[in-house]
Amino acid sequence: MPDIEAPAPSEATPLVTKAEGAGDIEEGGELDLDSRLLKPVKDGSIMEIVVGILAAITFAASAAILILHHGILVVVSGVFGVGLAPYAAFQQTKITHATAMKQTNEFFQKQLNILKALNNQLIGQVADMTKSIDSLEDMEKTLEVVQSMRGDCQQGLEEILKTEREIAAKTKSNVKNDLLGNIMEISLNCDLDGDMKMSDDEVEAVIQKIEGINGVDVREEKFRAMIENHGRDILSLMDVAKNLLSDDIPDEDKLFVYLN
Repeated sequence: MPDIEAPAPSEATPLVTKAEGAGDIEEGGELDLDSRLLKPVKDGSIMEIVVGILAAITFAASAAILILHHGILVVVSGVFGVGLAPYAAFQQTKITHATAMKQTNEFFQKQLNILKALNNQLIGQVADMTKSIDSLEDMEKTLEVVQSMRGDCQQGLEEILKTEREIAAKTKSNVKNDLLGNIMEISLNCDLDGDMKMSDDEVEAVIQKIEGINGVDVREEKFRAMIENHGRDILSLMDVAKNLLSDDIPDEDKLFVYLN
């Protein structure tokens, strides 16, 4: 059988025991390293020494009896004494070695139980790690789906905004066309006396009819000022039309505001 090399804190190999081996390891706990050290196995135990001394005394006494006495019974008892004394010492040595082997076997059995318990703990930890990895993978997949949905939603919003801008531009263009097509007709209808001049009441009537067009608000003060600056002539509405069509005029100088 090959030799088993174990770690040794001293020159002699100690026998280390645990109270109940693997029983000292609680589930989820840590290994208690406070172990009780057994005495190292020596070449001669106390019992071996005692038995050896007694065997030597018995051997010497038997030998002396054989030398001093020649009776048949004395010779037989002396021979048995001489033979049994070394045999008893030899048997005691074997008993000591067997006891040491038993203690060593018990020690390794307890260490094996401890290793089995630690192995079970590691298996449980690996299972927990596997569950954690699976959870992280599920979270990663969920985040990928959310990110994909976010991208799709953003793209959809951009398309909606683009469509709304196009609709707003078309609506503004349609409002401009309606206003441009009706402004002269509105002005002529509001010139009640037919003098091609616009009184304050006629200007107010024009403003009211223009604001009746959906999506248009008139800046009344600027509108009245432009009419007055052109002598209240109906033909001054051509400048109004230019103001309507021009995109180069600053916002604060425009006569009309297009409502959303």
